Amino acid sequence: MADNIVSVPELNGPGSQAPELNAIVGCAGAGKTTVRVAFRLDDPRWPHHLNFDEYRHALKDQFNDPVFAATKLCALPAAVFDSLNWSTRSVIMSMADNYMARRQSFSMETTGDDGLFPIIRKARFAGYRVHGAIVLTKDPYINIARIRNRAFASRLGKTIIDQSVFNEKEILANYSNIMASIYKTLEMFATCLIVDNSGISPRKLLRKEENGQFYSNDVPVSLERAHKIIADLDYFKNRSSGRAPYVEE
Repeated sequence: MADNIVSVPELNGPGSQAPELNAIVGCAGAGKTTVRVAFRLDDPRWPHHLNFDEYRHALKDQFNDPVFAATKLCALPAAVFDSLNWSTRSVIMSMADNYMARRQSFSMETTGDDGLFPIIRKARFAGYRVHGAIVLTKDPYINIARIRNRAFASRLGKTIIDQSVFNEKEILANYSNIMASIYKTLEMFATCLIVDNSGISPRKLLRKEENGQFYSNDVPVSLERAHKIIADLDYFKNRSSGRAPYVEE
């Protein structure tokens, strides 16, 4: 694990005076928060952090009935659940606008499907230096298992912030969308880490620098090689091609 730790200057480059946004992108259950801590992406230069699940958890307090507790959130009527998500998104967008108006650096986590990508685009337009980390897994059923485990742990009385209640179909769709849009996502970031978080510890796959050069294990790799490394993590592509996914070559 120690060999994979990335120092913050590696992400940002020296001497930047522009405000910065550090965005962590990944499917629900990919382990964005884990990667944020493991790769030291919670550096003090980003004193403000926006996390959809954390803010949704806080907003649940607006519902007074105990049945709306975290462990029962999946039982909420669809209209109430959608309203809660809409409210959470509105709060986060408003806070991001406030940070940008004040030219403050901040960080965020997004699944891409939660409607928060406009924050990244706004920040770029506002002159922010935008850095990113894309958190992937080899198989969307890894994500599904993690979310189920969180829900089970919650029912045992443990405090779990991320009570994701996405159903399996939504997880699969989110995973597919992340993989399908990965190159467009990369274009939004001046620098970026691509991380495989399929196992016990996250593993750095690629690093993209501001000049567009990719590195694997700190060794420069061609664009074609970088694309292959990414493609080898695409569950649906590997399955449809008949390949046995994720066999080390």
